[in-house]
Parts: sequence; structure tokens; C-alpha cells
Amino acid sequence: MEKRITNKKTGISYTLQGDYYIPDLILPAEGHEIDRFGRLHQKYLKEHKRLAYTELLTSGRMNAYLRDIDTQAQEMFDRLVMEYAERQGVTTFISGGALGFDQIAAALVIAKKEMGQNIRLIFALPCKNQGELWSDEQKRLYYNLLAEADEIIYVSEEYSEGCMKKRNFYMVDRSANCICALLHPRSGTGQTVRYAREGGLRIINIAD
Repeated sequence: MEKRITNKKTGISYTLQGDYYIPDLILPAEGHEIDRFGRLHQKYLKEHKRLAYTELLTSGRMNAYLRDIDTQAQEMFDRLVMEYAERQGVTTFISGGALGFDQIAAALVIAKKEMGQNIRLIFALPCKNQGELWSDEQKRLYYNLLAEADEIIYVSEEYSEGCMKKRNFYMVDRSANCICALLHPRSGTGQTVRYAREGGLRIINIAD
């Protein structure tokens, strides 16, 4: 298997790590932005593990540590979630298209599709202008991912208060499993997971 491959349609590159291709959505150089998994873990350390947080910060190891968290989370998603889906016969994945976990998960599903796995990717988006305030690079990745979708559903035409919640509940109502990266119960993700649990969905939290 090749060490590194690139999707010519989306422009997303993937690096072989073990037996899995992981999307290169996180830049490894010092000073680059840490992705969602790392940011969530950093917040958790700051609020609940002050000693470890201070030690990492003062030693200059924080960025490297958080990048490792990002990589491990992506590998765990690919290894645990995709293998579970294959065993259970899951063939359709719904992504909310948000920055971070949603897009990482969507990119992994696209990679599996390109490797011949018979699965579908649906984007359920809160509104047509979800990425309006994002950077040019974030928009480029977002629209490239949308181009690979089997179906795109807009829960609302334009952004409005509550459209994110409406999108989240829309996905739950049409799913049997809820795949998430939940560290903080008091959040939009936490609210969605509670709704999913009440609905009897199997919860797969790769942040556990």
C-alpha cells in the first residue's frame, strides 16, 4: 500500500498509519492550529487537570501533546467505528458538516468509499450558508467534501437561532447509532447525545 495518497477530486491527502489511511487535516508543524479533538482535550485539562495543564504549558510540550491526541482520536475513529459499522452492516453515514470532527469523519468515510467499501455519505446541514464566516481554506475543504456526498440535505434555508439543534436532532431521528467526540456534557454535542440516548441509539464516543 502506498504511504501517501491524494483524492484528486477533493484535494485531501491521506497518510498510511498502520493499516489505515488517515486524512491529513491537521498540520504537524509547531504553531499550526490544533483540531477539535485537541482543543476539546485542552479545555478539559484546563478546567479539570490544572497541574497537568500547567506542566504541559510551561514545558513547551502542549502543542505536540495535543497533536498526538488529534492523531490518536482519528486512528481510533477509523479502527473502532468503521470496523464496527462493517460488522453491523451499516451502509449510510450522516455528517453535519461542521468544522473538526464532522469533517474528519466525513473524510474517512470518503476514503473508505474510494477503497471500494459500499457505503453512502449524506450531509445534513443546518443551512445553506453554514460556512459563510469560515476562512477561505476551511470553505475550500468544506465544499470539496460536499462534492463527494451522495446526498445533501439542508434542514433550513438560512442560518437562524436553533437551526444547529434542528440539524442535530434531524440526524438522530434518522439514525441507529450516534458517533461523537464528547468531552463536555454541557454543550451542543452533549445535548445531541442525550437526545440520542433517550431515543435508544447506540452511542459511540471516541473521546472516552
